[in-house]
Amino acid sequence: MVNFKLVTLAVAILIGTTQSAPTTPLVDLDNGRFQGYSQGDLDYFLAIPYAASTAGSNRFRRPQPPLKVQGVRNATTPGLTCPTTTTLGNSSQTSEDCLYVNVYKPSGVKAGDNLPVMVHFKKAPPIRPIQTALPSSALPITASFMSRSTTAKYNSPPQNSSFYSIQVSALGFLASQELQEADGLNLGLWDQLYALEWVCANIRKFGGDPKKVTIFGESVGGVSVAMHLLKQDDKRQLFRGAIIESGSPTSGTYPMYSYYQNVYNDYVAEFGCHTAANTLDCLRKVPLNDFMQFTANYTSSYVGGLLAFTPVSGDDFLPKEPSQLVKEGHISKVPLIIGTNTDEGTIFVLQNLTTNKDYSDYFRYIYKSIKDSSLDTIQNLYQDPSVSGSPYSNSPFSTQFLRAAATFGYEPTITYQAQIFARAYAPFRLVYKYHFDQVFPGIPSWMGVPHTSEIPFVFNLPGTFTAPSDLLVAETMQAYWVSFVRTLNPNILRKAGTPVWEKYMGTVGTEKQMHIKYNQTAMEVDNLNGINERCAFWDAIRKELNH
Repeated sequence: MVNFKLVTLAVAILIGTTQSAPTTPLVDLDNGRFQGYSQGDLDYFLAIPYAASTAGSNRFRRPQPPLKVQGVRNATTPGLTCPTTTTLGNSSQTSEDCLYVNVYKPSGVKAGDNLPVMVHFKKAPPIRPIQTALPSSALPITASFMSRSTTAKYNSPPQNSSFYSIQVSALGFLASQELQEADGLNLGLWDQLYALEWVCANIRKFGGDPKKVTIFGESVGGVSVAMHLLKQDDKRQLFRGAIIESGSPTSGTYPMYSYYQNVYNDYVAEFGCHTAANTLDCLRKVPLNDFMQFTANYTSSYVGGLLAFTPVSGDDFLPKEPSQLVKEGHISKVPLIIGTNTDEGTIFVLQNLTTNKDYSDYFRYIYKSIKDSSLDTIQNLYQDPSVSGSPYSNSPFSTQFLRAAATFGYEPTITYQAQIFARAYAPFRLVYKYHFDQVFPGIPSWMGVPHTSEIPFVFNLPGTFTAPSDLLVAETMQAYWVSFVRTLNPNILRKAGTPVWEKYMGTVGTEKQMHIKYNQTAMEVDNLNGINERCAFWDAIRKELNH
């Protein structure tokens, strides 16, 4: 089984020709001098602080400038990860002093080369283009940022749990009136913004051009990229292009911070802070392990798990709910690639739903505010597998599995939302939409083409694929992506013999997207499984899908 590793933020710089480099590369930055190491044709700089520690008085505060490094700092070992429920009890690998960046640059690239830059909102390996698909001048480099955000992991679950889970960060997304007054909302997003500002301030010293930055992310990383498209002021651009894989700013409903006041109050009560003059200062003094243990217990009992900690509306980053900002046209006008996979939902849902009542009860568990009439409509739109002609018959595990995967796993939250955002974006700027449909080799057949499965094809690390069909898809996809980062057009450096990727027009019923699959890569009408018939309904009940 492939191990798709997900984290928070990364940077890639696309470069020109390479030269030999010293074995101990150095870089002089505003906060000190850092020594990396060389391996093959890349220079690695690991765990460079882009902000100060978030511990102590900086807990629940926006990122602060990093401390000045004295002398030469070793930047050859990975930094510690930011605390989430996944890192609970592992103090040797986690710390609140976690806001750092890794930069991987081609050996020989120097300040003044002014090469395009790619900021990837996930942990990513150095991107290496396949030489048969890309010119040698397209060799890329990657870097990773940590932030107080969410991460995700794969499980090996029993049938009463999902294959994939989100690990949450109360340190990054706790919300309340107290935090709003202290500028402490959406800290994971503010960390990412601070990291982008760091890139623009420092990337020239690695050979990059801060005016040629593309941001790129998948899943929660894609949602983060989308949030920055809503935040960026066109008068002060930190990036010139964006790539969103399986995400959208409307992938969730992000209510006003007051919606989560009770969650904050529960933390205050748990740690005896209710009698403190300043409850926020009291929570800052709680030992990290105690705080994270309570978070783990809390999220396991909270409806929907991660829903206790998400971006919220009501601060300078998200002054309104993202869907409202999209409708009002508050979107950065930069070129965009956006798309989804065929079977996004199969790794998200329970595997033991057998009856129509199980299906309905599960929906009510996830969406507490759903109305009876809306649930009736959903059951008609997504026919019970027992009904003749239902597309959800012959399910693995249980009779309701495929139906649940379509309803909970992807249509209302991923596939449809990507379509809605692409339609809203198209009138302002170039949009290129895709549908990824290549099965990753060796995964269980019930998964189909699930969430995250396109990632290995984008990076195509040596040894990942052996079949010529998979290699061809990886070369095709990577060439489109790299061409977009370098030129803002996926076609300029596309692999020879592959089709022209037409721009997305945003006209309902006639929009076209790139279907990516071996021997079938071509433009297609954007109406996967007849989804257009259900779009208006999901949009109409958005408020009912509030957490």
